[in-house]
Amino acid sequence: MDEGLHGTSPLIRGGKTLTSSSDIFAQVRAGIDIVDLIGQHVALRRAGREFKGLCPFHDDHRPSMAVVPSKQIFHCFVCGTGGDAFKFMELFHKMGKGEALRALAQRAGIQLPDLPRASDNGDGPSVREQIASANAWACDFFYAALRSPAGKAALDYLHSRGLTDDTIDRFRLGFAPDSWTALCTAALRATIPAGHLVAAGLAKTRSDGSPYDLFRNRVLFPITAGDRIIGFGGRVLAERRDEAGNVIEAKYLNTPETPLFDKSATLFALPFARQEIVRSGIAVIVEGYMDVLACHQAGITNVVATLGTALTPAHVRALRHLARTLVLVFDSDDAGARAADRAMDVLVHSPLDVRIAAVPSGKDPCEFILSQGEAGRDAFRKLIAQSRDALDFKWRGLMAKFNGVESIAGRQEALAEFLRFLSSSLRSGAVDPLRRGLILSRLAPLCGLSIQELRAAIDQLSSPRTSGPGEKAEASPPSPSFDPAAITGAPAAEAWIIGALLFDPSLYADFRDELELSLFPAFSPLAAAAFEYLEGFADAGDASLAGFLSYAGELPDGQQLVHQAVCFEERFADWIEPAHFSPKIGELVQRLRLDRQVTRVSMVRDCLKKLRPVKRREVA
Repeated sequence: MDEGLHGTSPLIRGGKTLTSSSDIFAQVRAGIDIVDLIGQHVALRRAGREFKGLCPFHDDHRPSMAVVPSKQIFHCFVCGTGGDAFKFMELFHKMGKGEALRALAQRAGIQLPDLPRASDNGDGPSVREQIASANAWACDFFYAALRSPAGKAALDYLHSRGLTDDTIDRFRLGFAPDSWTALCTAALRATIPAGHLVAAGLAKTRSDGSPYDLFRNRVLFPITAGDRIIGFGGRVLAERRDEAGNVIEAKYLNTPETPLFDKSATLFALPFARQEIVRSGIAVIVEGYMDVLACHQAGITNVVATLGTALTPAHVRALRHLARTLVLVFDSDDAGARAADRAMDVLVHSPLDVRIAAVPSGKDPCEFILSQGEAGRDAFRKLIAQSRDALDFKWRGLMAKFNGVESIAGRQEALAEFLRFLSSSLRSGAVDPLRRGLILSRLAPLCGLSIQELRAAIDQLSSPRTSGPGEKAEASPPSPSFDPAAITGAPAAEAWIIGALLFDPSLYADFRDELELSLFPAFSPLAAAAFEYLEGFADAGDASLAGFLSYAGELPDGQQLVHQAVCFEERFADWIEPAHFSPKIGELVQRLRLDRQVTRVSMVRDCLKKLRPVKRREVA
């Protein structure tokens, strides 16, 4: 926990100094719907009283993460990662605990008291928040500049590309004035330190230490992640050339890498597209900012773009938890075809259904949609619907290359390239047996081989490769080291007690003097963590399973502790559910549950009786 979160109002209990920070976390946690929060990052499907989705914290190929709204927790039963809303924000967005608290408080509309933050010494959370604040202020500055007389040319350009004022306002497009210091000067007046602008990649420093603006005379596209602006993309309005006529600055310029912004892992407009991607199960990837804006303006809102880079595995990971199908839409020129081909080498390792679409010759998606007038939306949707399977796209490329080369060596290289691609697809599970057979039947005549010979060649290429020198073998997610259903005897009694305390933390007050760590040899780390957590509350009834999972996740072996806690709590809850017993016993349990506190106290006492004789025998 950030030291800066320990504020005022200390409480003394059992010789231990407590703070009001637990109350603050509890209040914010209660204001967050964890299903809504995680559902913005992972496609969730209802499964009974829970929701399930692909775990974003390991290479998950089937939904193994559960989100439990009644407990406000998430938990992956494969890799063991879990916790509450704070833990999800910390892991997914790489936030510190204090940063996650402030982000969720803002999301919940809760005004936090003045809490001292981490000192400005370059630590991650403090710098990240400074960058986010600087970006938010800069976005307002650029937006206002676009609407000023100096921004007329930029606004005219956007209008000429078919964008409406509503689209410009929704995406908060802006303009960087044609000045070396316009932003830095305005920041000085606003008492924003120049160092924050430099950290955010909005400014650079000269040799004398004075700052100057990075973006000049450019249309600005804010790049967002969640609720924050993490960077900008800028397009020049007029090319600058040297005396020889050479272009001296890039047409597009992005924010440099910062603790908030990683260009190779970021997709433009993903927060705007996420809801429709989850609803439709389809993510459409285009090449440029204007392509995305034209699609969204036409009502096609499941569209994102890479930021002037080739598609990367990180881009695919950002989408595979939201979509079942990826459709790549590239320009129909040679550069677009090469970009699509490069993207295929990344996408082939994804279990997603990958398809390729190309706009008519000479147009990009933005121009294509605008050229169709009112029919632009339907025309683009038809283009998506007619997209080709990725392997079919690759096959057509092979045929074009094969037919365009007369030499045997050239044709052999074309076939070898496709075979390497196909073997990679087979290793990733992207090609089912039926498609594999159809491909082999097409390839065999070209290769001059029988289908059996060709299959043997591909099988050899598809065999799992061991890690070579200097290479790291792919790590498998950790598996639970225990099977809760197989726990019997004294360890089962230990599990029941821990589960009871986590299910109903108010029990801790009844048993505090009777609980000894030596009674829990089988699950000593979990018991110690649970007791320490519960001891931190003046009233243990204020504790919660969600709070404990967040706490336990910070400890050594946190994932294992979280996994055990969830399993024990669920097992205890199931044990007292009448539906799991015969009608007669179920009726009895139901009567006992009328006084739930008394019932659980009795159960815990029974378990403690099982543990103490064991302890005495062991001592003897």
